[in-house]
Amino acid sequence: MIELKDVNKEFKKQMVIEQVSVTFKDNKIYGIVGYNGSGKTVILKMISGLLLPSSGSVIVNGKIIGKDRDFPENLGMIIETPGFIPYLSGFQNLKKIAAIKGGV
Repeated sequence: MIELKDVNKEFKKQMVIEQVSVTFKDNKIYGIVGYNGSGKTVILKMISGLLLPSSGSVIVNGKIIGKDRDFPENLGMIIETPGFIPYLSGFQNLKKIAAIKGGV
């Protein structure tokens, strides 16, 4: 389960995410919809541990990101444009990614 509790994110005194609280339950598919610049990518980066909230908590499987864990365990996410090694096949690229964590 992924939970955001009163999450705020500020860049250079500009509030980008303000008081977001939401729960994403296991085994469900969710979509985050919004205009360009509305903060969708910022939320995904906070869930994946690439950014930390200015305040509030991001909790993934009971662990607070940035406190209990830096990056969520067993989370796979592609944000924006995925990068692949161009001279490898799709399967070979996936094998490289799997090797990072020692398996699929």
